[in-house]
Amino acid sequence: MNLLFKLCLLLFLLSSLRIYSEEESLEILLSSNNSIYLSTLQSIQSTSKKKLNLNFINSMNESDLKIFFSSLENKKAPLLITLGQQASLLAKENLSNVSILYSLINAPRALGFNYKSNTCGIHIDVPIQEIFRALKDIKPEAKNIAAFYSNNAGELLVNEADYTDSLHGIIFHKIKIESKNDFREKLYQLKNKIDAFYIVPDAIYSEDNFEILSKFAKENQIVLMTQIPFIVNVGTTFSITPYYARVGTFIGELANEVLSGKIDCKYGYANSVKEFSLSLNKSYAEDSGISLPANILKRAENSRLLIEGIHFYERGNLDVSNLVMEKILKEDPTNFSALY
Repeated sequence: MNLLFKLCLLLFLLSSLRIYSEEESLEILLSSNNSIYLSTLQSIQSTSKKKLNLNFINSMNESDLKIFFSSLENKKAPLLITLGQQASLLAKENLSNVSILYSLINAPRALGFNYKSNTCGIHIDVPIQEIFRALKDIKPEAKNIAAFYSNNAGELLVNEADYTDSLHGIIFHKIKIESKNDFREKLYQLKNKIDAFYIVPDAIYSEDNFEILSKFAKENQIVLMTQIPFIVNVGTTFSITPYYARVGTFIGELANEVLSGKIDCKYGYANSVKEFSLSLNKSYAEDSGISLPANILKRAENSRLLIEGIHFYERGNLDVSNLVMEKILKEDPTNFSALY
């Protein structure tokens, strides 16, 4: 009887260990393995209390994805973290009983992450006032700004600018693009009519269209601005992007709260980061005949310092972080990220 009891107890402990191991593992679906996703992932790992199990879409075929989502539903996984638009949309299409914690997407409402969805997350939309403020520092006389869009997500982002342009002394022109030929035609109609052009995340910006736009802006001394990472180095005047490691920190913290029952991940609840980084392309600005003033050059340098200050903050070195932020604010009192 004692032997039977011990065997039953051992089986129970092994079963409990297996369940505990499953509970400790948190599934993450990534759209790709680019550096932004990996930086975000590192911060999730440092913040989350769970072991992370990574799944990359580009290494899974259609059958693999179907099995993956079915497995999550069958084992009633408490949560799936998604990084990027492709992963987030696939999860929303294939999961009905598993909460989705999305991140690294723009305009989540336009993508269907609304009150009807079992989702929550962190979006990476940059407030338009950040874009307008940098523009006015670079070109104070800028008055007319244009932006193209072709889908719901792009329209949602340009609408923010359209509704708030008068607050910044700007006339904003939102223009819908129907086709590739339409892009070129409507762009050339803007010659001598605009001071700046705002590139929003939208499928209309193919590599060809971007090259056409970049060349057009440079030849016509137009400030080209965006919130899309990477393309500032390819051919824009400046970009303003979120600090992606903070996105990961927020996702990890939100996952902890969802798993502990403090937050119910549903109704499309979306939050955002408050720290943003300004990047300049000095050579592109020079080729465009645009002079970058000292204050905007200093702000770009402060963006680099801000990242360092946040690193100190996340490592718990609050005194050094505070010194960095105070230095930034002394030179740039309107740096909202450092103040936050």
